Amino acid sequence: MTWSAQPLHIQYTWAYVFILQSSLHDTYLLKD
Repeated sequence: MTWSAQPLHIQYTWAYVFILQSSLHDTYLLKD
């Protein structure tokens, strides 16, 4: 499965999910 083979909206969805998880992870680290 190649990244470039994914439909553009799929790429944006995964990028959004990745950023969202990263921001949530940072928030939990700051709270800790």
